[in-house]
Amino acid sequence: MNNILSKFKALSFMMLAFAFASCNDFLDENPDDRVVIDEVEKIQKLLVYAYPETSISFLTEYSSDNVTDNGRAHTAQNSQDEVYRFEQDIEESNDDPKNVWETHYNAVATANKALDAIAELGENEKTLPLKAEALLCRAYAIFSLTNCFCMAYDSLTANQYLGIPYPKVSYVSVNSRGTLAETYANIDADIEAALPLIDDSYLKVAAAYHFNRRAAYAFAARFNLFYQRYKKARQYACEALGSNSLDYMRTSLSTYGELGMDGIQNAYVNSSEPANFLLVAKYSIMGRTCYASNYERYNHNQQICQYETYWAHMPWNATNASNNNTLYESKMIWGNEYLDFTPFVLEFFETTSQINRTGFTHIVETAFTGDETALVRAEANILIGTKGSLDSAMVDINNFVLAHCAEKDGEMKRPTLDIEGLKEFWDKIETCKWELNKKSGKIEMTAQTPKKLISKRFKLNDNQMALLYTVLQMRRIETVWKGMRFQDLKRWGIEFIHPIDREQTIVFKDNDLRGAIQLPQDVIDAGLEKNPR
Repeated sequence: MNNILSKFKALSFMMLAFAFASCNDFLDENPDDRVVIDEVEKIQKLLVYAYPETSISFLTEYSSDNVTDNGRAHTAQNSQDEVYRFEQDIEESNDDPKNVWETHYNAVATANKALDAIAELGENEKTLPLKAEALLCRAYAIFSLTNCFCMAYDSLTANQYLGIPYPKVSYVSVNSRGTLAETYANIDADIEAALPLIDDSYLKVAAAYHFNRRAAYAFAARFNLFYQRYKKARQYACEALGSNSLDYMRTSLSTYGELGMDGIQNAYVNSSEPANFLLVAKYSIMGRTCYASNYERYNHNQQICQYETYWAHMPWNATNASNNNTLYESKMIWGNEYLDFTPFVLEFFETTSQINRTGFTHIVETAFTGDETALVRAEANILIGTKGSLDSAMVDINNFVLAHCAEKDGEMKRPTLDIEGLKEFWDKIETCKWELNKKSGKIEMTAQTPKKLISKRFKLNDNQMALLYTVLQMRRIETVWKGMRFQDLKRWGIEFIHPIDREQTIVFKDNDLRGAIQLPQDVIDAGLEKNPR
């Protein structure tokens, strides 16, 4: 934990040394050019701060189906309430749209400053790996923002949807959004330029806090999956994982049960854990929202846990409960009826005043992991759709089961899954449903299950559909409280609801324009086109 907090203290120090000058439009913020970056070591130090210092996870997690309304008797923060309702004006905090937007463009500006310095020094064996890291940081910051403020990429509609500005030249603002297709093309260009230059040899310590080779290829794999380039996604996932994904999955989960809540938290974000490809330290309240009573109204409650996530009936779980459930995560649930959480994304509190008991809340984000990358490869193989690729997808699916499930729990044994068995399983699972209650006039849940329909615009056969439902459920379990579920819902056009106590239920539909969270008002006032509603 001390190593983790030292990251935050170093961040505070560097923010003084490289004071970021704020531009009115937040589109191309730049480090103070009075700091001369004229040595390789200085570029290395600068690149530490080319990673966004805030997270999109609060905005995207509370927009997803991982949370629900426990009712007005419970306390909520204004920001929770506003995000859950898909409202535009969100209370100011580290996690609000303005701060998220600004800090991500700060990261872009820092990457651009590093690229300028590399160009000045000249490209050689020492500077080229730094160029790769700078390009990846720029692409990662923009990619994160697209996942928050843009619609999901679809090759048929990407030229119709708005993208976001992509500054590539220091001190030059980009004052138009362009299309989502153009933004993705820019991200793709940076990733493709970076990958041949990746070299881990200069990462002497804390490699997991930089774009090392595995993290770079895991990023390329996820991006290409979202870009609907499935063969490339598979290729890059193979580069990150090697032939056996189990080598880089969180097989240590089997030892977590004896650690207690703090011990699990620290083990999960340990930089020496082989599954952790990239860790990013961030200022965020996200690590508190899952367990604090003053965030209880909107939360991942026992009902979602029981019927949709950790305890939901799956091949590794005989019933909707923790009993006879081989899934390790199902035994690591803390909380109560209204909030259930695993201690994977908890806060690290940096105390600035012992007397006043004040300080900064942080999280360590597992930005890229072996487990999620294996599921990226599995999904890519499912969508490639040949018999060989479906068989390969089953290998990664079964490796996830091996890593995340105990050999036996009570009468339940860890399963070895196959395509026919998964087809039979999903055919028997009732689809999640909601309908209008004519008496109350409200839309209410009538069947709550982990099976939520993928949009009919995707033409998949029965084998692909069964495997895809399985992978999406695994991704949901792997990414609870990490903000990634919303991307999966948007990508696959999965409809869901946000019930609201004593008010009408919000229904989120396929291609719902609210999937692009509204830009900060300051940015709109500065002239950028707002997201349509």
